[in-house]
Amino acid sequence: MKKSDSLSDSPSESLSDTPLSTERPTEKDFIRVFSRVFQMHEKPFLSGSEHDDCAAVRLDSFCRDLSGESLTFSTDTVRESSDFPKSMTPWQKGWMAAAVNLSDLAAMGSKPAAFLFSAGLPAGLPAGSSAGSPAGSPAGFTLSDAEALAQGIQDCVSFFGGEVVGGDTEFCEELTISGTVIGISENKHLTFRKNASPGDLLCVTGAPGSAGAALSLLLDEIETAAFVSASFLKNLTEPFPRIAEGLLLSKSGAVTSMIDTSDGLAFSVYELSSLSKVGFEIDEQALLDAADPEALEILGKRVLSNRGNAANAANAANAANAANAANAANAGNVGITDLQNGGTKTQNNDTGTHNIDTKTENNDTGTHNNDTGAQNNGNGDLKEAEFLLLQNALYTGGDYELLFTVSPDKIKNVEEIFKTYNESAAPDFTHLPSGGKSGRYPCRFTIIGKAIAESENVIFRQLGSGETRRPLLKKGYDSFKKYI
Repeated sequence: MKKSDSLSDSPSESLSDTPLSTERPTEKDFIRVFSRVFQMHEKPFLSGSEHDDCAAVRLDSFCRDLSGESLTFSTDTVRESSDFPKSMTPWQKGWMAAAVNLSDLAAMGSKPAAFLFSAGLPAGLPAGSSAGSPAGSPAGFTLSDAEALAQGIQDCVSFFGGEVVGGDTEFCEELTISGTVIGISENKHLTFRKNASPGDLLCVTGAPGSAGAALSLLLDEIETAAFVSASFLKNLTEPFPRIAEGLLLSKSGAVTSMIDTSDGLAFSVYELSSLSKVGFEIDEQALLDAADPEALEILGKRVLSNRGNAANAANAANAANAANAANAANAGNVGITDLQNGGTKTQNNDTGTHNIDTKTENNDTGTHNNDTGAQNNGNGDLKEAEFLLLQNALYTGGDYELLFTVSPDKIKNVEEIFKTYNESAAPDFTHLPSGGKSGRYPCRFTIIGKAIAESENVIFRQLGSGETRRPLLKKGYDSFKKYI
């Protein structure tokens, strides 16, 4: 995409200056919108997307000694059916398209420099042609959608210190965005996946499982307001690459290997295991301790809601059965009534009243038993919520946290790095259109296991003086499967 392709090079031209025809927007229209958004604020580039087919980056503007530096490259694709839940806005889709690429740089300890993307936009139908259109026809992608999408990309890349330098557009059946990011690293600080050793501590940033908990609500089309705060959903819809944390960890000299958890923690563990030729033991309780308490609360509410729906159905059935039995009994007693034996009848009714009181007393006892049952159910609900949270953390993906190994004698260095960072260098989110990233900071890290000499990857849980162990499954997010 070249800015010279646009109809006007004037940065002051607004979207409203462009008359809209009854036909759907053309590729040139979208190029004009993108070019207006992607105006580089700094000029370390010999050539950018304004004039040429390629962007040329002048390396000496980033580093003095080129022999000690490396360019890092990564590319990733996101699409409507496998990456964007229905509730996501175009801005969030743009942010995500950039963030998934930047997260790879974070895992290498690399600083973003330039970003390019190719956008496949849904063609939809020409404006005003809904009459007689086939069922399920896509609504298309408007110029306003394109501007919001572009702004999301721009906000994400610029937030982490990079520039959007170009791209391409095409019409596709579904929204598809392929991004390529270029980063810069000092050679001595590049961090790889392959250098973990037995005894190294396995650590993770942030709160694993939060994105999965949010996703489970959105996929089931549950009314999220009853379960979760709007800010919590951003763990899924606005992934936050740990660029600053990755740079600090890579420069610390304490980290032996590192990877992001975009496809789930389990997949990432297997990557480190395969390349480092070690196995890993993961402490189940430590992983639960690393989780956001709100994620556990959300999943607990879901468990209770599901259990409550089942209980209501059972209670309704029991009430109907009891009513039918009572009606049958009353019908039998009508034949015994005799006006001349009113006293006896009253006595019987008194007895009946006493029996009812006795029944109420029994019901009170039953209520007490039900309370005990509710307490037992509460313990079961917590265990079920914890199980779901572990599944989300290990196998769902979408957290974009950093999973890394540290030599035990250097773990204090890492603790001090995070303490200093959270006290003095945490980023300011207030200028972002989304209203911030609450819940992502302060950023903590948690020791969740260690590397072992054996080749197996296992999860263990302490049970008194013993423990249970089970294999860690090699599974996680699969971009080739549709989940929307």
